[in-house]
Amino acid sequence: MTEAPNSAVLGGRCPASLAGLGLLSLTPLLSASDSLIKALGLTLATLALLTLFCALRALLQPWLTPRSRMPATILLAATLTSCAELGIQALSVELHQALGIYLALLAMHCLLIEHSDVLNDCGMLRAGARGFLLAGAASGLLLLFGLLRELLGAGTLFGQLDWLFGPAAADWSIRLFAQSAGWGLAGLAPAAFMLLGLCLAAKNALRRPDARQPESSESPDTRLLSDSPPPQETPLP
Repeated sequence: MTEAPNSAVLGGRCPASLAGLGLLSLTPLLSASDSLIKALGLTLATLALLTLFCALRALLQPWLTPRSRMPATILLAATLTSCAELGIQALSVELHQALGIYLALLAMHCLLIEHSDVLNDCGMLRAGARGFLLAGAASGLLLLFGLLRELLGAGTLFGQLDWLFGPAAADWSIRLFAQSAGWGLAGLAPAAFMLLGLCLAAKNALRRPDARQPESSESPDTRLLSDSPPPQETPLP
């Protein structure tokens, strides 16, 4: 059987399993995606953090013992998360204040990756590619939720982009309707999980086979008789 083109990167793991792992680690961050700019800030931090963590974790693998593996992972995750927080703060103080504690939750991504053994028996470059793939799976949904929640809650698109791109981006915001006419719940944390449930329900509905199968004209008794073995002939004495 021929291997998939990306099997060298995935190390035998299917992309769906890695994407599912990325979406699972995304769950604590969904409530912070009430605007596109906050989702974009989390996306930048997640891409940099997971790529560097997976690459450096694979680099340290030969020097780690079973006893020192978890402490080293926690120390590496905490160090990189702190660096990501400082990077976001240097990039935009307003964005850092808006994200708050959710930046620290990025360390949970690293611990979940370590627990899932995604980085076993792979080199530094392959591990970095896996981390980037996991971050991409999480970041895509983050950006989608940020766009939808900002649109439904505030009635705007691309609001507060001046936090990242300077005062010139203050006029890039597009208002489609008044904020009073929006769905106020969209800006709260429960709305993120409601949208996630709707997305999962839509995915399951699209992948579900057609329930209207043609029924057989045979009765259950007839099918039972047809499936039974033929009677054996008794030899004559």
